[in-house]
This record gives sequence, structure tokens and C-alpha cells, in this order.
Amino acid sequence: MNIKEIKKEEDKVVIKIVSSGEEWKKAIDKEMKSACANLKIDGFRKGKVPISEAKKHLNMANILSNAANKAINNGVLEIDNDQKVK
Repeated sequence: MNIKEIKKEEDKVVIKIVSSGEEWKKAIDKEMKSACANLKIDGFRKGKVPISEAKKHLNMANILSNAANKAINNGVLEIDNDQKVK
């Protein structure tokens, strides 16, 4: 995850965070596995649904939204740990 730009204005801070393709794929895969762990489909045991079958039953918008939110939170934590913005 790269922090491209930090702009400090009057009462706000604008931060531009760029994630590489590999990091984004890992975040999506992690969210898919998390969602599959709680998915119950007839014919499969809970948590044992193959990802190919789970994709038919999961809301991909929620998966992508959760992955994006976690990536943003990680970026903000990284900035906070580096103390670039106070």
C-alpha cells in the first residue's frame, strides 16, 4: 500500500492511498474466505462450501465493500503509526 499524497488544508486532511493489484486480490480473497466460513448451503457443511459455489450465493458488492474498507483502515493505521499526520 502506497501513500501517494497528503494534503493539509484548513480543517481537514486529504490522503490518497494506492493499493497494488496483488494487495487488492489478497484483500478480496481474505473477505471471500471469511464470508465462506459462515455460509450455509444445502448439500455442504457450514464453512466447507467451495469458493466457486459460494460466489453464486454471496453478494459481491458486500465483499468488495468490506475489502475496500479494511484496506482503507489499514492505510490510515499505517499513516497513524508513521505519525505523518497529527
